[in-house]
Amino acid sequence: MGTSKLAAEYGGSADNGSMPNKAVKGSRNIVRKCMIQLEKAGYLVPKEKKGRMISPSGMSLLDNAAKEVQDEMKS
Repeated sequence: MGTSKLAAEYGGSADNGSMPNKAVKGSRNIVRKCMIQLEKAGYLVPKEKKGRMISPSGMSLLDNAAKEVQDEMKS
C-alpha cells in the first residue's frame, strides 16, 4: 500500500461553503513519515514498485493486538 491510498483513507471533507462538501486526501507527508518509522522499527518492508507491505514481525504484532482486544471483549 502506498502513501496516496493511505492519505485518501485518512483524509476528511472540504467545506465548500454553499456547495456540497467533498472528500479530500490527508497529508501524504505525515503518512510517509509514519511509514518510514514503521519500516525502521521492522514492521514494514519495501516491495518492488508496489509500496510497502507488512513484515512477519508486524503481522505478529497486529495479531497479538487483535487477540488482546478479542479477549477483552469476551470478558
